[in-house]
Amino acid sequence: MSRSITTALILALAAAACSGGDGAPTTTTAATTTTTRPAPTTTSPPTSAVATPEPRSGPLIVWVDAAAVAGIEDAADDFAAFEVVVEAKSTDEIVAALTTRPASGPDVFLLPHDRMTLFLERGTLEPLGPVADSLAESVAATVTRRGIAYGAPLGLDAVVQVRNPALADAVADVTEFAAACTAEDEEDPGPGVCLALPAAGSGDIVYPFLVAGGGYVFGSNSVGEPVVDDLGVDSNSAIAGVSVLEEIIDAGTGTGVESVASTFAAGETAFAWVDAAGLATIAEVDFEFVVEALPQIDGLDAPTPLRSRSLFVNALGDNKVAAVALVVEHLATADIAGELGLFSPNDEVVTGAVAHPVPAVPEAATAWTELGHAMATLFGGQSASQALTNAEAALTGNEG
Repeated sequence: MSRSITTALILALAAAACSGGDGAPTTTTAATTTTTRPAPTTTSPPTSAVATPEPRSGPLIVWVDAAAVAGIEDAADDFAAFEVVVEAKSTDEIVAALTTRPASGPDVFLLPHDRMTLFLERGTLEPLGPVADSLAESVAATVTRRGIAYGAPLGLDAVVQVRNPALADAVADVTEFAAACTAEDEEDPGPGVCLALPAAGSGDIVYPFLVAGGGYVFGSNSVGEPVVDDLGVDSNSAIAGVSVLEEIIDAGTGTGVESVASTFAAGETAFAWVDAAGLATIAEVDFEFVVEALPQIDGLDAPTPLRSRSLFVNALGDNKVAAVALVVEHLATADIAGELGLFSPNDEVVTGAVAHPVPAVPEAATAWTELGHAMATLFGGQSASQALTNAEAALTGNEG
C-alpha cells in the first residue's frame, strides 16, 4: 500500500472515530458459538469510548512472542506511513504492562484470545472493523463480542485426530475404534496401541465427550456469553458423554501414555488425538499419516475446543488509528502460525470441524485443569460419574 493510500485510510478511520456514535461495549464476555460457516459481514463497529486523537508520527510499537518478531516485521514492511518497531515480549510481560500502565504500553500486541475479556472490561481494546469477516465463524468468534471484532487471529490451537492408514481405516464414530484396530488374521498383530491418550489427562480431550450429548462446562446468557456460576460439569448429559470415554479406556481401546505425539511417531499406534504442538512433533515422522477432524461420539458431533492467538490494538494509545490500519491492512494476514507452533487461521481441518471457542474468562483455565484431572482418574478405574462429581466440587469449592 502506498503512503498516500495508507495515510488516507488512517485519516478516514480518525474521522469516523471522532464523529460520535454509541460506545463500544467494554464489559462483555466470550460467546461460545459452535459453527464453521463463514462469518457474516458486520457493519462498521461503533466508536470506542476513548476519544481518538488525530494520528501523529510514529513509531508504532508492536509487542509479540519472540518467534513472531521476524514475520511481523516482514508483514509491516509496506506500511509506509509510520515507522514500526517490533519487540519480543512474553504474554506475562504484555499483560503486566497493559494492566499497570496501559496508556504507555504498546500500540499493538499479541495475546491468547482468552485474555480478551480482561482488557475489554478495562477499555483497552480498539475495534478492528472487518478484520474477521473472511474467517470461519468459529475462528471469528474467538475475538468477537456482540458482532464487533477486537482481534486478528494469527494462529489457532485445537484437537485433531491423526491416523496411521497402514494400521487402521477411517472411522466415523469413536465406537468404531475397537473394530478398526482388530487384526484381520492371526499373522497380523494389529497396532500396538489403538488410540493413544494422555495418561495425565487433558481437558481438551474430555471436552468433546462432555458436550457431545448436551453437557456443558459453563451455562450461557441470552446473548451466548458464558455464565461462570452456572456449572454443568456433573450434569447427567455430561456424565453420559464422558462415560463413552470411560468405556473406551476400560476396554483397552484407549491407552494412557506419557506422550501421545511421541507414541504415535513410533509407528505402532493407529489413532491419536493431538493439539498443534503434538502435530508438529508427528510431522517429522517418515511414514504416511492422515490428519482428520474428530469422529462423532455415539452418533453426535464431537466439538473441538478452539483457541486463537491474536493481535489487538491498544485503545488508550495515542497511535490507535494508525495501529488499526497497520493490523487490518498488513498484519492480519501475516503467515506466522507455524512460527507460533499453531494451526493457520484458515487450516482446512480445524475450520472444517465443529469447534467451540474456549470461553474467554479466567475461570476457563481452572475448569479445563479440573477436567484433565477427571480424565486422569478414569485411567485409575474411577467412574465418569465420580470423576465429574469431584471436578464440579473442586470448581465450586464444595470438596468433601
